Order: sequence, then structure tokens, then C-alpha cells
Amino acid sequence: IVLVRYGRVFRGLKVQAAELHGARGVLIYSDPADDGFSKGKTYPDGPWRPESSIQRGSVMRLQVYPGDPLTPGYASTENAPRIDPKDAKNINHIPSLPLSYRDAEPLLRALQGCGANASTIDGSWVGGLAAKGVEYWTGPSGLHVNLLNRVEYKTVPVQNVIGRIKGSEDSEHAVILGNHRDAWCAGASDPSSGSAVLLELARALGELMKLGWRPRRTILLASWDAEEYGLVGSTEWVEEKIDWLRANGVAYINVDGAVSGTAFAAQASPTLKQLLYSVTQQVPYPGSNETVYDTWLRQSLQRANTDVDVDADADTDTDAKKPPVPPVNLLGSGSDYTAFMAHAGVSSLSMAFSGSPGAYHSNYDSPKRLTSFIDPGMQLHQAMVRIWGLAAIKLADGAVIDLDPLSYAKDVRKYIKMLKKHVSAQPSSNGTTSTAALGKIRHLHAAQRQLLISSHMVERDRKHLRAIYGEDCQMKSRRRHANCIKLRTSINERVFGLERHFTDPEGIPGRTWYKHVLVSPGRWLGYGAQVFPALAEAAEDGDWKLFQVHVKHAAETIHEAAWFLREV
Repeated sequence: IVLVRYGRVFRGLKVQAAELHGARGVLIYSDPADDGFSKGKTYPDGPWRPESSIQRGSVMRLQVYPGDPLTPGYASTENAPRIDPKDAKNINHIPSLPLSYRDAEPLLRALQGCGANASTIDGSWVGGLAAKGVEYWTGPSGLHVNLLNRVEYKTVPVQNVIGRIKGSEDSEHAVILGNHRDAWCAGASDPSSGSAVLLELARALGELMKLGWRPRRTILLASWDAEEYGLVGSTEWVEEKIDWLRANGVAYINVDGAVSGTAFAAQASPTLKQLLYSVTQQVPYPGSNETVYDTWLRQSLQRANTDVDVDADADTDTDAKKPPVPPVNLLGSGSDYTAFMAHAGVSSLSMAFSGSPGAYHSNYDSPKRLTSFIDPGMQLHQAMVRIWGLAAIKLADGAVIDLDPLSYAKDVRKYIKMLKKHVSAQPSSNGTTSTAALGKIRHLHAAQRQLLISSHMVERDRKHLRAIYGEDCQMKSRRRHANCIKLRTSINERVFGLERHFTDPEGIPGRTWYKHVLVSPGRWLGYGAQVFPALAEAAEDGDWKLFQVHVKHAAETIHEAAWFLREV
């Protein structure tokens, strides 16, 4: 039985790795170095995890596929065919349980002197209990542990609640806003802070409707069920609506736990970065003279020498001279955007005020803790309503959809650099070196240059539309009006359709549910994103022939996306 510490990677991968190495069971504990007394005062005196707190959570193999394990790749409707649980490839096969650091302490003490001292292997293994005289050793110890986890498989209904504001002009196309409402425990931050924000946003949009406002495009507001079990509600909805989504989904904006700290953070498709920068520049940061954008950038710069790379967005020498912008991270997995982005190819954004995870997935994630230590006046909640609402209205009501292919083209260049670094770190195999394989990446560079040229062409068309016609196409001449509508429709279809052109119906080899060629959850990264996942995994496996096949396929995918942007 393996005792492992929370952190660094998704808990499901810890159990999977233990299983692959012959363990019979896993105990996962929360170390105070990560979110307990090492960070500050523990609850009820502060926001950090007390000694008796356990972190619950799914240990599904999310990197294989999310959603109902028994309906892989298709919707789990009432009469859908279901596979046997033993055949589900995203379920681990050994038992596991979470522990508090109070209950983990005697197990760690029993390991003392057994195996190797963790400090001699990797100093980061040594946790906060060292302050209490606990040493961290690899073991095994002579201690016997009885581990029992009775798992009961049930097929039960889950209920997504969907609200709809029908668009006034283009009702087929939809902007989707989502938050899950199920929680492991008390759930004040995760997810109920996001649920409160979603309900307030619905109320605010309702007030606008009373004044006669209607968005051009449809807005869907989704309250997802069963997210904590493995993104079940949203995944099954996407699988059921996949054809409609691929034809009509403009964008998906996700807010999970809206407020668990005071630092704004976001993950997004590159097409949504500029929109996010724009709306955060319009929303005041509570209790300051700054906007949310200002605070986000300042905090990012303060961390730039440690764990955050501030995104200078530099693709050319001219771009390099621009001031830095806050980092927008890649979308991996771990919340309800997963099926939209990685399976359906709908541009997605997920955002939160985060930074104090000391009650995550525990009974201490209570309203009292949230209002005492994180957001006493609920001002951060209000700020999130404003950010979410502005982004939704800009996407749903703008004559020209506010998605940015140019940012995508620039970011693909960064992805290629990240891939090169990843490949260079792999050992030689089968007589082929990673250095030789790197030469093939030139095909990706060539494709990226075409994507950049095509993205500039879209920008040229936007400028032409504004200068010659105006975005609203308000003119008396029928011919000019028809030409304006044709050009505007073309621009809109290209910018929201771009993400779809980065998906492959065949999926990633070995993980075919994930369709996105450029960015998907990493095979051993859990929630983390991997750029060019098929190439990265071929390199990890030392299969350089397959690597070359995937280089060609990825380059063709980018070329096809580039040509799509030129279709006027």
C-alpha cells in the first residue's frame, strides 16, 4: 500500500502509477507544506487546511476520457448501451482513500529509517510535517495497513439545467456559459461561488431583457451536474449535442469555483485572450484603484521570477517591444470546458479568483470561511459577474464576433518551441535520435507561417468592413447592404470555425476521445495541457517513425486551418 502526497499532478494519475508499479492500494494525504500550517493560520483562525481535513476527489483516468465511464464517446442517455465497468479504460483497478495529515503522520513516522531518505532524492519530497520532527522516507516499512474502500456502481440520472436567451438575429449560433453545481462537501468556493455568480448573471441579463434588449446570438446558461465524478454532466451534454455544437457553438465560457482566493487567473483558447484582456480592463478590482487587468498583470510580474512566465506575446521584433501582458494558460482538463475544447473544438475560456486552496474539496469549504478570509463583502463575486457578463455580451451581441485568429497564429509558434524543448529532453531510441526528429519540425514552422499570413488577412477583412461599410451594415443601398452582410458573415464563420479545424475526427492515438491536435490534456500531466500531444507522446515512447507521421499530419492540419481562414 502506497502513501502519496497530494500535489504536482492529478490524484487519478497517482493511483494509476501506483497500480502500474504493482501497488495493492493507495492512501493520498494532504501535506501541510502545500495547503496547511506551513502556509499560515489554519481554520478557524485562518484560511488554511486544519490537521483533520481530507481532500476528496475523483481518481478517474481523465486523460483517457471524461464523463460516464460506461458510454465512452457517446451520450449516456437512459437507454444508451453501456459497457461493463471492468472494460472501462478510465477507471483505476485498485482501491484508494484520502487522508488528513494528522492521520498520515503515524504512517510517515513508521517509515523512518526504511529505504532512502527523501531529502537525498528530491528535497521537494520533504513536507511540512518535518516541523514536527517527522522524517520523509521511501520505505517500505514493516507496518501493515488495512485498506477498505467499498465501491458501489450505480446508474442514476443526473440533471443539467439549461437556460436560453434566444438571439434576435442569429439565433442558431450560441455562446454558452457554464458552471457545475455539485460539490463533494460543503462547496462554498467549489462550486457554489461560481453558481452564485451564474445566478446573478442570469438575473442581470433578465433585467436587460426587461428593458427590451436581446442579444444577436443565442446565450445558453448551463448548470452542470456530476462534474466532481469526472465532468459527467457537461461531457454527456456535449456528446449528445456534438453535431449542433460543431456547427453553431461560438464559444464556451466556464467558471467553476469563481472565488477561492484573490488572484485572478485564466486558461483559454488563444482566440479569446484579447477579449479577456479587454473586459478585465473595464472591471475595477475591489478595494483598489486598479482594474482587474492591472492587478492581474502586477501580481504576474511579481511572480515572474518564480513560477509564472509573463506572456509577452512576442512573435516578431515589433511584438517584442510591446509591454508584457498577464499569462493566459493553456486549457488541459479538470473542469467543464474539457469536452467543449478538446472534443468538440469550441473555443473555450475558464477563469477564477484563486490562491487560497486550504479548504479545497473538504468540509471546511464553508460560507463562513469564504466570507471571513477570502471575500468578506462578496466584492470579488461581483467582479466576476461583471467580467463574465461583459465577455458574454461582447461575444453574443457584437456584429463581428470578438475572436482573434492572430493570437492563435502567434501562440502556435510558441507551441512549436515548447514541443522542441520536450523532444530534446527525450533519449535516443531505435537508432534514431531526437536531434534527427527535430529537423522534421520545420514543416510545422512552415504551416505556422501560413496560418499567420491567413490571420492577417482576416484582420484586413475586418478593417475593410469597418472602413467601407461599418460593422452594423446600416446603409440604404441594397447591393451594399448585401455585400456587407456577406463579408461580415464570412468573417464570423471563419473566426469561430477556426478551432474546429484544429481537431481530428480520429483523435489522439490511444486516447481517441481527445480530438484537438494542438492542445489536449497530457498523458501524464493530469489537468495539465500538452501541446501537440500525439507528437509529444510518440517522442516519449521513442517511436520516431510515428513522430514523423504525426508531424506531417499536424502540419497538414495547420495548413488546412490557414486555408479555411482565407475562404471569403
